[in-house]
Amino acid sequence: MTTLLNRLLKDTSIGPSFLGCATTAFRSVRQGDNTGVDLVCTYRKEPSSPDLDRVGLYHEVSNKTSAITRLGPYSLDRTSLYVNDYSEPRDLSLEKPFNTQTPGQIIQQFTVNFTITNLRFTTDLGRSHSAKFNSTKKIMQHYIDPLLQKSSIGPDFIGCKVILFRSVTNSDSTAVDSICSYGNGSQVPNFDKATVYQELKNMTNNITKLGIYKLDKESLYVNGYNKPLQRSHLSITTAPSPTTSHFTLNFTLTNFQYTADLDAPNSRRFISTEKVIKHYIDPLFKRSSIRSVYTGCKVMGFRSGRHRSDTGVNAVCSYKNNGSMARFDRETVYHELSTMTNGVTKLGHFSLEKNSLYVNGFHLPDTATTRKPVLNKAPAITGYKLSFRIVNENLTNPDSQSPEYKAALESISKKLNQLYRQSNLQGQFLNCSITRLRVGSIVVDCNCFFQQEPSINRVEVEKAFQNGTSNTTGLWLGSSYQLQEFSVDGTYSSNLSCPVSTQFNPLPQNPPFSSLTQGKVYY
Repeated sequence: MTTLLNRLLKDTSIGPSFLGCATTAFRSVRQGDNTGVDLVCTYRKEPSSPDLDRVGLYHEVSNKTSAITRLGPYSLDRTSLYVNDYSEPRDLSLEKPFNTQTPGQIIQQFTVNFTITNLRFTTDLGRSHSAKFNSTKKIMQHYIDPLLQKSSIGPDFIGCKVILFRSVTNSDSTAVDSICSYGNGSQVPNFDKATVYQELKNMTNNITKLGIYKLDKESLYVNGYNKPLQRSHLSITTAPSPTTSHFTLNFTLTNFQYTADLDAPNSRRFISTEKVIKHYIDPLFKRSSIRSVYTGCKVMGFRSGRHRSDTGVNAVCSYKNNGSMARFDRETVYHELSTMTNGVTKLGHFSLEKNSLYVNGFHLPDTATTRKPVLNKAPAITGYKLSFRIVNENLTNPDSQSPEYKAALESISKKLNQLYRQSNLQGQFLNCSITRLRVGSIVVDCNCFFQQEPSINRVEVEKAFQNGTSNTTGLWLGSSYQLQEFSVDGTYSSNLSCPVSTQFNPLPQNPPFSSLTQGKVYY
């Protein structure tokens, strides 16, 4: 199962960040005639990257399994696929996975993830059958289970199973991924991930201690939920100590053939190839704009390229975030690496695929990187003023320089941009820029920009927002923010001639909108 799923998911949109799947259970279905399969799959997620698009991934898996009918040698029940609990509506769509245990018994599952800062990651922790994996797994369950037994789901709690340990901060810390089960009755009990998160937070001394282990206080996730407004709180009286931040680096070698042993991080070929790659990468970063804070790169995996002679490289690089650098500018680093690799064609003795370089998700196509500055007529831009109120969070400090304000702005902005990127207006959407957060729970004022077309108007912008936030319990932005009082007001547009050196594309992920606002070019 894991072999088949790993091959399939490596060839999807999450391929560059995909780490692997682990089978957690096989279940009896239809009195033993069929077998249900439960897996938990892991991928790297940078703070600036959007949340997992489970609907899009569902459709990709559906297409690659012939409309959910075949996986390798196996025939599939076409109503049985769930991706992060999402399934397309069908006659049996109300039946959840894990609901087919025994008559009268319903069992649901949720994930718990956290990072231990005083447990150094070693290669045997990454092997699921090693003695160290098994002994550490038992200790984790010894600590986790009693906490959940004392939580609000305690009466229905069954147990947790650690499925994966991962290297964090160059192996100085160890991330723990676990899957937990609950529910014994004929009705599925309510599971409030925000409540369970808060309970676990309180029982681990503000996410700092789990038995003998110290925890990274920003690392706790319960079924993907993490309290966004409490991530960046810093003491006013103490200067923050340097922290390690990370970014992803992806590229493809065109003269190095991919082989199966590159899949195994402990294989001789993986280790030797990683050393060669690092030997070439490190000097580039030590000549770049981040040279004073750069600490190193680690190859997380190799992947098969488009051609037999191609091998893709997925790496995570680190730097000290000590205040000497205003912010990590991935576009600048991208252009520096492009220049130092001869226009993304050469890395040491390796040849590179010209369009394969990504720095923290940022990428420019070949046509954009080679175009010389010319006087072009910029596309007409239409802007709309949006306003809405978040009712399940409070903003206690309206100072735009406060850590609380900045954390809220970053979190809300990311989810708002993601909403329109996944809407029916995605082809015309450029960017949403929050102009102000106000006290009153949280009142959000923002400007959203689109390419000017007849199909773009206030009604369509409002409809896309409502479609992206509506669910059975009201309006929600992502899974974190409950909304009220949404409005779209006014438009303003411009069609200016200005020097441009690249195509105007919506900036990937969730960058600041400074390229438009600072120069007052578009409004």
